[in-house]
Amino acid sequence: MKLDPQLNELAIGLEQSGQRFLWVIKSPHAKPNTSFFNAQSHLDPFEFLPNGFLDRIKDQGLVVSSWAPEMGY
Repeated sequence: MKLDPQLNELAIGLEQSGQRFLWVIKSPHAKPNTSFFNAQSHLDPFEFLPNGFLDRIKDQGLVVSSWAPEMGY
């Protein structure tokens, strides 16, 4: 799958920042003339990240698809 330039830049920026992070991503929409992110899409959002990104940031950040779980305090 083709990487989205903005998604790629965000991934690289997060990785190079050295900061801990939580990044919630959604699947890109399959239609070319619509919003890139769409809750109804069934594509795997992790396929649109740079190769090896999740392995490289495993001790620095967490990437989840769809909504992040919330905890009550």
